[in-house]
Amino acid sequence: MSSLSEIRLYPVTGKTANVRRSTCVMVAVVGSEVHVEGVTLRDSSGFTLPVRRSDRVKIDDVKIFGWRGNSDGMDLCNSRQVEVTGSFLRTFEDLVVLKTDKGQGELRDVTVKNCV
Repeated sequence: MSSLSEIRLYPVTGKTANVRRSTCVMVAVVGSEVHVEGVTLRDSSGFTLPVRRSDRVKIDDVKIFGWRGNSDGMDLCNSRQVEVTGSFLRTFEDLVVLKTDKGQGELRDVTVKNCV
C-alpha cells in the first residue's frame, strides 16, 4: 500500500473501566490504498471501524469486541475494492455492514472471508 489519505483515531475516554465512556467512532477510514492490520479495538459506543468513500482498502487480522448496544463492528459504506480477512468480531450490534448513503457513491467489489 503506497499512500494513506486519512485515518482518524478516536480514543475512548474515561478514568476507569467502570466509568461511562463517550466516543462515537474508534477508527474511521476515508481514503485510498489503506491497510489496517493486527489491531484490537474494544468497547466503542458507536461504529467501531467505519470505512467511507474509500478505494482499495485491506483489513486483516483485526479484532473487535463491543459490549454496548450500538457498537457496530465494521461499516463498509460507499467504498470500492474492500477486502476483510482473518478478523474476529463480537459485538451486540451489527458485525459487518454493507451500505450506501445517498449521494456518497457506490459500494462494490467487497470481500469478507475467513472471519469469525
